[in-house]
Amino acid sequence: MIRTTNFDNGYVNNNDLIMLPSEFYNDAKYRNFVLNKFDTVLVMVGASVGKISLITELNTPSLQNQNMWRFRSIIPEIPESFIHFNVKRINDQVRGWSSGSARDFYRKDIFKKAKVYLPTSQVLDDFSKITMPIFEQISNNILENDKLIKARDSLLPKLMSGEVSVTD
Repeated sequence: MIRTTNFDNGYVNNNDLIMLPSEFYNDAKYRNFVLNKFDTVLVMVGASVGKISLITELNTPSLQNQNMWRFRSIIPEIPESFIHFNVKRINDQVRGWSSGSARDFYRKDIFKKAKVYLPTSQVLDDFSKITMPIFEQISNNILENDKLIKARDSLLPKLMSGEVSVTD
């Protein structure tokens, strides 16, 4: 399960995730909480209200928790990148409008009132052709970084103990 503490510089890290049995992903009552690659998630309550992250391949399969909203188009022709950039734009506009008593939070009506201008299908298609390969590369880079981190964490203790050495 992805938590808001996993939001890290616009992406989600997999540090200290809450691990759930795989049955959760197939259970109909949790279907609305399953995150897909390139979903945009936003912290809607607490000290980190307004933090946005992009779900990448590293984060799937996973579920969202109750302190975040997930944004995904219901129209297949609208690319995830268009949704992501519009959520960021709206978030920048409404930041500071969050309200609550002990904890800040976003209300859904703030986002429901926001206007999103939908370009023509040709512009959306062109936008997708430019941005989605960049999103794919970001996802691939995050996967590669994760592999490198695991290799470093595995090799460093062996190097420090002398179990393995570096030679020319």
